[in-house]
Amino acid sequence: MTAMPQPLLLAGLLALAVAIAWLRLALWQARAPAADRAPLWRLALLVVLQPAAAGLLFLTLQPPRCPR
Repeated sequence: MTAMPQPLLLAGLLALAVAIAWLRLALWQARAPAADRAPLWRLALLVVLQPAAAGLLFLTLQPPRCPR
């Protein structure tokens, strides 16, 4: 078995972190009393921004190569 390239491993770990964050958010939303639940717009914003933040973190940790 060959080793996975580092950028692919990092992308997988970030995707796993986003999936876990979504699961935690969904479980909290489902278990919270109706009065304490987050508004739908906030929930949608968190779901959209988490992968965006992971993508920006990936680009920070593995910057694209510049052509010379």
